[in-house]
Amino acid sequence: MKKRFVKISKVVLIAVVFFWFVIVLLLNFQDDLLREMYPEKVWVHRVNSIAKLNEVQSKYIGVELDVVYDLENNLFEVYHPPAPPTGLSLNEYFEAIERREEQQIWLDFKNLDASNESAALNRLEEICLMFSISRNQIIVESRNPQFLSSFFNSGYRTSYYLPGSLTTQKDTERSNLLKQIASNIDASKPTFISTHKDDVDLLKENFPSKSILTWTIHLESERVPFYSIKSIYNSAIRARRKHKLLSDDQIKVVLHRYIARSGNY
Repeated sequence: MKKRFVKISKVVLIAVVFFWFVIVLLLNFQDDLLREMYPEKVWVHRVNSIAKLNEVQSKYIGVELDVVYDLENNLFEVYHPPAPPTGLSLNEYFEAIERREEQQIWLDFKNLDASNESAALNRLEEICLMFSISRNQIIVESRNPQFLSSFFNSGYRTSYYLPGSLTTQKDTERSNLLKQIASNIDASKPTFISTHKDDVDLLKENFPSKSILTWTIHLESERVPFYSIKSIYNSAIRARRKHKLLSDDQIKVVLHRYIARSGNY
C-alpha cells in the first residue's frame, strides 16, 4: 500500500509540475499567441523608423506611426514631438513598405489644424498614389476631429484621439467632457474613436455603436520565472486583460509595444 501511495504521489507531482511548466510557457509567449489568434487586431505602436518597420512588417498587419506636416516644405515628417525630427519623411517610409497592398497604417497626425488640413490631405493623396497604397489602408488620427472630415470624405478612415484619463475625472468634469466628445463625433463622424485601454469600458458604455482603437502599452508580457507565484499571477492578469480587449467586437485595433533591435524612436 505504501509503495502504491508513493508511486501515485510521484505521478501526481510530475503531472502538477508539467501543468505548471505549460502554464508558465503559455504566459511567457502570450503576446505571440494573441497575435496568432487576432492577427487583424494586433498592430505595433510607434513604428517611427525604417529599421523598426523592417523588423515588424512581415509579422504584423498594421503599424502606428507619428507624423508632423511641414506646411512650408509640403512634407510629412515621421517623428514624435517633443523629440526632434529624425529626418525621415513619409515618402521614404512608404517606399520601405514591402506589402503595399496589405499593410495597414495608422497615422497619428500630431499637428493637424485649419492652416494645414487641405495641403496635408493633398500631399497624402500624392504619396499614396506614388506608392500604390489605398486610402482604406490608412487611418488618420487627430485630437482635432473637426479637421478630419475632409480626409474621411476623401476615402480615408479617421479616428478621433480622445482626451485621456476620462475615468479618473470628477463626475461633473467627466460628464461635460463626454458631452463635448459626443458633439464632436456627431459633427465630424470619424470612423473610430481612439483611447487608452483604461477608458475603454467608459466609452463602450457611452458610445456603444462607435468602433474603438486602443493600446496596451506597458501591459506586454515579461518573462516570468517558474518559481515566482506573484509574477505568474500578474502575467495571467495581463493576459486576461489583453484577451478581453482583443475578443471585443467593438474594439478594432489594439496597439502593442514592440522593442526593436534598433530605431525605437
